[in-house]
Amino acid sequence: MNIIFKCGEHYYEAGESGTFLSVILTFLGAFLGLLGALWIDRRVKRREKNKLDKENKLSKFNQLGYFRDTIESALNLIPIQTKQYVEFSKNLKSKPLEIIIPEISATFDLLRLRNVDTKENQEAFFEFFEKNNENIKLYRNSISYADYLYRVFNSSEINITRAVDFKHKDQQVVRDCVEEASVLLGLRIKTLEEEGKQTEDEYLFLTDISDKYEILITGFLIFKDVKDNFVIPLFTESLTKIKDKETAMKVFILCRKANARLNGIEANALHVANDFEKFEDQTSKSIEHLTKIREGIVKITKP
Repeated sequence: MNIIFKCGEHYYEAGESGTFLSVILTFLGAFLGLLGALWIDRRVKRREKNKLDKENKLSKFNQLGYFRDTIESALNLIPIQTKQYVEFSKNLKSKPLEIIIPEISATFDLLRLRNVDTKENQEAFFEFFEKNNENIKLYRNSISYADYLYRVFNSSEINITRAVDFKHKDQQVVRDCVEEASVLLGLRIKTLEEEGKQTEDEYLFLTDISDKYEILITGFLIFKDVKDNFVIPLFTESLTKIKDKETAMKVFILCRKANARLNGIEANALHVANDFEKFEDQTSKSIEHLTKIREGIVKITKP
């Protein structure tokens, strides 16, 4: 019996276990890729957030510095302007009949300080100061004092402008009265000359007053000199020294009106001068408070 063995090739195909492993590996790779992408995204967002936080912190720090600088500018301005107002008061008392205008420093810094109370400024302040009752009061009082200072200085400028305007109008009335009176004096002097009365007291009196008037109007008109050398002499003596009664009465009425205006100018000027004499008292408390908050901010913002 013959037995024959046949040898052939054997082929092995991937079964179910191989397919499952491939799926697992694919899924795992995708999952790790997703985790990596999420990690990178989160890291990028964290970096971006940190960057924004730093920028926001810097912005608030700069805003706080602006607040400090605005306070410092106001604190530098106030003593200067106060000194100028006190000097103005002294000058006005010494020359109440003249127009005295004080040097006015720019109030723009006070306006900036008044308008600094914004949402950004509040957030900047409480970013570096604990938001407790004491600091809330400190901040609010600072804004209140800033508003008060602006109103004080602004109203002072308005009052000075108004006082100067009123004085100028009253001076113009005096000027018109004096000019009209001087014309009457000239006519009367001419009449006396025509009558040959150059040696009489009336003529000597009128020419003396007239000569003084000519000196007064040659330069810048000084109203104290106008009062002393023209208005008062004629107001007190015209009715007795001028022989022509009609001329005497007209001159008297004009000088009486001029004298009344001059007295009003003087009274108003002294009133204004007294208001500005103690101007420092109106600002001392505000300066004290603003100095306090400035010192607190300087501690935080100093290099």
